[in-house]
Amino acid sequence: MCLDGTCQVKDPPDYFLCTPQSPCQGPGRCKGSVCERPAATVLAPDWTYDAASNGEALHDLLVGPTGDVTLVGFFVPALLDAAGPLPVRASVSGRRCMLWNDRLLCMDLPNSGQVSLLDRVTGAPRWTFDLSVARPDFAKGLTTLFMARLGVMQPDRLAALYEAYPPGTTRDTSCRSYFLVVLDAFGKMVSAQALADPLLSECNHPHPFGVASDAAGDLYLAFGQTLNDGAPLYPGAPTLLMAFSQDGVPRWRKTEAFSAGELAIVNGLLLNERSTQALRTLDGQAVASREFPRQLGRAVATSERLIPSPSQDEGTGAWSLEGYGLPGLAPSWTYAFQGWPGPVAPEVRLATWVTQPGLPPETVVLGTGMTGTGPRMFAVSARDGSEVFQCPLSGTTQPAQFLELGPDSVVMMDGAETCGDCDPPFAYSRARFRRFAIPGLKPAEAPWPGTFGGPGHDHHEDAVRGR
Repeated sequence: MCLDGTCQVKDPPDYFLCTPQSPCQGPGRCKGSVCERPAATVLAPDWTYDAASNGEALHDLLVGPTGDVTLVGFFVPALLDAAGPLPVRASVSGRRCMLWNDRLLCMDLPNSGQVSLLDRVTGAPRWTFDLSVARPDFAKGLTTLFMARLGVMQPDRLAALYEAYPPGTTRDTSCRSYFLVVLDAFGKMVSAQALADPLLSECNHPHPFGVASDAAGDLYLAFGQTLNDGAPLYPGAPTLLMAFSQDGVPRWRKTEAFSAGELAIVNGLLLNERSTQALRTLDGQAVASREFPRQLGRAVATSERLIPSPSQDEGTGAWSLEGYGLPGLAPSWTYAFQGWPGPVAPEVRLATWVTQPGLPPETVVLGTGMTGTGPRMFAVSARDGSEVFQCPLSGTTQPAQFLELGPDSVVMMDGAETCGDCDPPFAYSRARFRRFAIPGLKPAEAPWPGTFGGPGHDHHEDAVRGR
């Protein structure tokens, strides 16, 4: 303690603030040599939407910059401002949606092979791009042309990946053709090209299971074979990685032995969720200095730390969360979920939270898991792995399958019954959504704050300066 201008080791005076408040606990105050604080209360949602009770296959959520919630599904009309007083239902359905420039961007909407930018207030399309109209030479001879993935490259660049059944085949074929299109903010075509590679020529339903762009706007795709029939698609190995410039010019490609998966990017590192090694975005080569003990999972990253998904030790069954320093990827810290039988959900997000009054907010890793008494939300310092808070949750018996942050709130999803690490995640599920009001909690400004790049699913690395 600093007393009268000198550092002294002693018990602080009674009622001294020794532990800051959390979303579910008041601050701790000194009493003798003990830091006393009130018992934690259970966090209850201030809004709930049960898609199953409404007969809707909604299984994904987007959170806008003002905290508005959009619920989407696989070929289901999106529900805009779902937690607001007057939710708006989109007039038509799409394959999958994301946020771009504060608009809702949807694939195969209003028709197959089209991508449309919707107004998030009215749900009406602002523009629609149709590849068969823009490039009839690509569509010639194709029975069906449809969308595969979208990824934001810059505020004025969008990657639209198209998929088709090759000429002379029927809809039950496992052969595929792919076309990469770069659009500007007005839906105009910047470039377009057919993708060719021996792996893409194999008739095993090759599919882009991962898409991401770095802060410079360069694009990265991860293709792999599909191991099942019908959505959601489960990936196999090997993985074809392809890199393009922000104008769609090919940069490099390589094949890796691991199974394809969602991608994350931070500070020149490319991370596949099913890999144990980071690759360089410069040339796709492995970072030789570090191989992780387990698959990276749905990793998050600040400018200083990389944090893979929570993992379970196969021998002891204990759950932990680990942080690695950037750029060298040396182990930095380990947080053990003491007394948690689990599971701890693989989905985590980066948030900011004031841990000490008068100091700047700290970036924390926010997630959920199961304790012996039920589901709980946790926050761990991204910097050093220290525990920031734990809060029990009401209204559910399982950890969140998805969660996204808005200003002063976190929205969680559970109840989905189909595959969550497939594409599209949880397709056809009827999930339950809950919002918890947490004053002071904010989405973090970090290069990779969560799966798909953050609350808008833009798949783009944020250009954030390190401290």
